[in-house]
Amino acid sequence: MHPLPPRSAAAATSLIALVALVCVVLGAGRVLGPVLEGRGWFFDIDVDREAETAPPPTQASQTPPAPPDPGSGHLAATVLLVLAILVGIAVLVLVIWVLRRARTLRSARRPEAEAGDAEAELLEVEDAHRALARARESLEYAATPRDAIIDAWLALERGIAEAGIVRRPEQTTTEYVVTVLRDIDLPDSDLRILAGLYGRALFDDRAADAEAFDEGTRSSARRALERLADRLQEVTAR
Repeated sequence: MHPLPPRSAAAATSLIALVALVCVVLGAGRVLGPVLEGRGWFFDIDVDREAETAPPPTQASQTPPAPPDPGSGHLAATVLLVLAILVGIAVLVLVIWVLRRARTLRSARRPEAEAGDAEAELLEVEDAHRALARARESLEYAATPRDAIIDAWLALERGIAEAGIVRRPEQTTTEYVVTVLRDIDLPDSDLRILAGLYGRALFDDRAADAEAFDEGTRSSARRALERLADRLQEVTAR
């Protein structure tokens, strides 16, 4: 049988405690009712019964009954009432403790889950080598420098995605690639160079102009990729 999660366990315990409290109150009322009524704490106000004519007293009824002990009923009622209050307080304290315990367990499990997610998002060195190699090939085979930079960046992005690293909804594609490669200790400066060239090639209106993207931009991207590959070799050799 699988254990209940903290929230479900807290709800179940609270329900059981509430049922126990209701049973205690009902039981105390059932026990205390006759006692309190005998002490005169409850009054019978049945009008019809008061209006009835009492039968004439007989010889047996003329003998007064023995007076009840005035202290026994009051003492029993007080003891039972105090016990009922103590049980109710104990149940309330139990409910509060369970709710706080469930909140503590949820808070303790949240950092562990985040740490597990961060570890799962770490790119393997072999996958990084493969992605960088594809990017360098795409950079060389494209016809124009603008297409070469776009193809190289998309090769990086595809290599990371094929390795199983999922892009978060709040991340852009540029942030996705830079964050994943930076997490394996690759130089942020070279990643920013590639990201800047990719952004210009993709969104700049002058990207199709030969003066905006020439072979010098392709060389800049090539040097950045080479430095990233060299750094990855150092990380592998550790």
